[in-house]
Amino acid sequence: MNKYTFVLDVVTDGELDTQSISESLERLGGQKGSFAAIKPVKVTALKEQGFKVWRARVAGITEASLQPEKVTEEVEIGSVS
Repeated sequence: MNKYTFVLDVVTDGELDTQSISESLERLGGQKGSFAAIKPVKVTALKEQGFKVWRARVAGITEASLQPEKVTEEVEIGSVS
């Protein structure tokens, strides 16, 4: 038998129905001949700076990646005769 462990972080502004999420994941993992034990572990309140650090370190999303790239047009300057 193999045991698979997943870590899921969910960040949201509001409350989250952890019971419904746990039940949904348990149904997904409950294939024939397999067992799943899913439970919410903890809730951590993040301030804006803490969220930015988590987003960059864990999710790999930085401020630079959220900003659209500036497109500069090359303009050919010719001389007037």
